[in-house]
Amino acid sequence: MQRSNTAEKKSAFIVELRARGTVYHAAKAAGIGRKTAYTWRGQFTEFAEAWDAAIEDGTEVLEDSAYQRALTGDTILTIFLIKARRPEK
Repeated sequence: MQRSNTAEKKSAFIVELRARGTVYHAAKAAGIGRKTAYTWRGQFTEFAEAWDAAIEDGTEVLEDSAYQRALTGDTILTIFLIKARRPEK
């Protein structure tokens, strides 16, 4: 029973981390402490890989959102995005 509950909490953590992008919110949603999440990250390779993938997915969503805002006229955001993609310019 404990193993299943832990698996459910790990899954809930990853889902929330992907959606919100913060360990604080993900841990809270999963009903665990942040320290527990970091302990699992250090102990379980599969969990660490899922964590990294969730952060990457969230970052892509953030980039897409920023790109859309830049296209609607956010000049400063446009400058930052161009600098990030074409630093040589």
